[in-house]
Amino acid sequence: TGLEIAALAARFYAHRTSAMPRRGGLYGFFTVTGPNEYTALVDNNTYTNAMAAFTLEFAAREVRRLAEEDADEFRAFTERTGITLAETETWLTIAENIYLPWDEREEIFAQDDTFLDKPKLLTRDIPPECRPLLLHMHYLDIYRFQVAKQPDVLLWLYLFPRKFSPAVVRRHLDYYEPITVHDSSLSPSVFAALWARAGDPERAYAYLRYAARIDLDNLHGDTRHGVHLAAMGGTYQALLEGFGGVIADEEGLAISPRLPRAWNSLSFRFRYRGRLLEVCATHEHTEVRLLAGKPLPATVHGVRMELVPKKPEAIRREW
Repeated sequence: TGLEIAALAARFYAHRTSAMPRRGGLYGFFTVTGPNEYTALVDNNTYTNAMAAFTLEFAAREVRRLAEEDADEFRAFTERTGITLAETETWLTIAENIYLPWDEREEIFAQDDTFLDKPKLLTRDIPPECRPLLLHMHYLDIYRFQVAKQPDVLLWLYLFPRKFSPAVVRRHLDYYEPITVHDSSLSPSVFAALWARAGDPERAYAYLRYAARIDLDNLHGDTRHGVHLAAMGGTYQALLEGFGGVIADEEGLAISPRLPRAWNSLSFRFRYRGRLLEVCATHEHTEVRLLAGKPLPATVHGVRMELVPKKPEAIRREW
């Protein structure tokens, strides 16, 4: 059922994209709205295009794997969905030729085709009494500016940590941070994780406190309506994926904690592929324990190792 969902999502994207003759036949998506709700109905939102390409490639690869490993199940899958290997070829062609708006001058991915042409609306120039913007400006006015309610391109960088170096992440943060107003409670935790990955745990810590205290301090003035559960989840993700430096993807498990000065240590447990792991990090070293489960290869601060049950592995980290 998971494969069916992925494959039908890929079919949807394939039906909604078009080749662009003026851009060498690359594929784009038009009149879309990405994660930033303060910019709407644009062409080639980078996040949308990138995630579409990821979905198309992933679905094509998994459908092909099913065909190779289980002919009977693949036949049943084809009968249910009408999806064939020939259709997955189209998905791969689109994924390999997706258009992503890269700006040579700024050396960043633009949020969409026209975003960088608009005047900037800087957060520092918006009085506190005029926020959130959607309650004080008409949307048709907001759409005229470079301003972000929450991460957009940055969300793509967050979801694919191995794809972007700390320097690339920092360059995008430097550009998009001044125009992000964080009118969404989902926003600060992503900035916390990204600044930690970019090598600035102090700026990350400020965003973590923001995310963690949205309801405690009623920072958005709307706690009376209920708590921000997604912000709580984002705080947890920022702790593990930002400060804890945990990456868990198809390439395996990597752990590289980085701590702000306010903390002496950071400890947490998490489950990964049937294992229970514990990480204890200070400013000088990181210790990883496999508490339960089969031995597991992992990378800790760039060092490849084999985690064995109840045998701690310690790595010294120079800060």
